[in-house]
Amino acid sequence: MKAPKLCVALDLPTKESNLTLAQSLKIHSKNLWLKVGLRSFVRDGKEFLKELRNIGDFKLFWISSCMIFQILCLIRSMRFTNLA
Repeated sequence: MKAPKLCVALDLPTKESNLTLAQSLKIHSKNLWLKVGLRSFVRDGKEFLKELRNIGDFKLFWISSCMIFQILCLIRSMRFTNLA
């Protein structure tokens, strides 16, 4: 029987809180995905991702800066559309 897969969102108020959570989940890292929240990614950057990889064999995913730009452009266009 395969081990269940689990995804944990890392979007706590501080980088240290996120790293502490990841450290506590290290034993499950082979079966665990970590989703780096937008706030954490923007605040802590790529170095944060490297630190997470050093803790365990987690599978990571996050929203890239390109995706953030696309989201902001979409929001901006929606504002102008609503003014028409």
